[in-house]
Amino acid sequence: MEGKICLFLLVTIIGLSQQMKKLQISTPESPDYVGGVVEFTPENFQQSSEQRIERNMEAYMQIIASEEAQDVDIMVFPESTLNMLNYPTLVPHPDDEVSPCENENYEFFLRNISCAARTHRKYVVINLTEKHPCTQEEQDALNDTRPCAENGLSLYNTNVVMDRTGVVVSRYRKFHLFGEAGKNTTLLPDISTFTTDFNVTFGHFICFDVLFEEPAMELIRAGVKDYVYPTMWFSELPFLTAVQVQYMWAWKHNVNFLGSGANNPDVGSTGSGIYAGRRGPLTYVMSSTPMRRLLVARVPKSHLVGDPYTHDPVAEKFTEQEMLDLKLKRDHLDIYTTKLVDVTQESGSETLCFDTLCCNFDFEISFNESQVTEDSDYYRYHLGVFDGVRTYDDVATGGVLSCGIFACPTDDLESC
Repeated sequence: MEGKICLFLLVTIIGLSQQMKKLQISTPESPDYVGGVVEFTPENFQQSSEQRIERNMEAYMQIIASEEAQDVDIMVFPESTLNMLNYPTLVPHPDDEVSPCENENYEFFLRNISCAARTHRKYVVINLTEKHPCTQEEQDALNDTRPCAENGLSLYNTNVVMDRTGVVVSRYRKFHLFGEAGKNTTLLPDISTFTTDFNVTFGHFICFDVLFEEPAMELIRAGVKDYVYPTMWFSELPFLTAVQVQYMWAWKHNVNFLGSGANNPDVGSTGSGIYAGRRGPLTYVMSSTPMRRLLVARVPKSHLVGDPYTHDPVAEKFTEQEMLDLKLKRDHLDIYTTKLVDVTQESGSETLCFDTLCCNFDFEISFNESQVTEDSDYYRYHLGVFDGVRTYDDVATGGVLSCGIFACPTDDLESC
């Protein structure tokens, strides 16, 4: 009988060991890891806060448990698609090495997602509204002279990272808020990183932060080469559409970038992708219709452009007609210095100035001459130069130096 019990225990242990190997696909020695980003439409507001949160949470957990997610090492969910301002949660400090799973100090949605991370053995990155007790003692320690709220709580737009055991290993509080009335910021930007069991160190920030010096560039200067990025982006033509910004940032700094976008095309929010630096996008989507979709890709750990690593980006393409329902904002192009490119020439050079900023453009053109006629339907291209301060929906301002080229349906700048 004892022999049978020992045999049963041995089989059980071997079975668990094999299951653990299956669930942890990548190791420190692996040349890559498996990343997943979620394009996610949250529940609408035509229900109670608790119902809405519960359904968002259940959808998160279904994605974590899905067949498509089986090999994923790290999964990223988007900004502001879980809970709301009126239903915040405490979040443990990473130094305390706390798992919210089955811990009544934390709200049900954080507890359950922590349990899901543990059950399915994945790193899970979520974004939520955090509440944090504000005390005069803590404010004094931080040299923060700002008063605490009357109710004694600070509310943050916060990334929470859980490891394969559900323990909170990193936290980041958004510094550059985009309108977000009622939310607080830290006195100085958090510089937040975490290192995984497959030996990759990630940095993270949120949405609007990507356009600013801190904390994003502090992470670059620290040598961080992989990023997770929850966002609820509002795309603007021609330079700031969601996937374009994610791709641009990854390419510019030659880093891996896992961008997870909230999906609400009616207000212009969509765009998720995984990008391997200057190797380009591995997978991405922008959609004109609501969707909840996990995008998965193997992400190379090496960042050397010459390394033998080939791929065809996995992307769902939509027709022009299908994309008509996607709301897109437009930059103030009428204040740029612009010039229409003559697409009938094979190459050209132009120097264009905006006040004291001058940009030199050298370009080559290939086209189907039979299709480029006076009445044909084809893109026209404008060169554009700008040096000045712009507003982002009257929420914030930023200085911009821009030398760019952008496509337009007609010769008229108003069509761009």
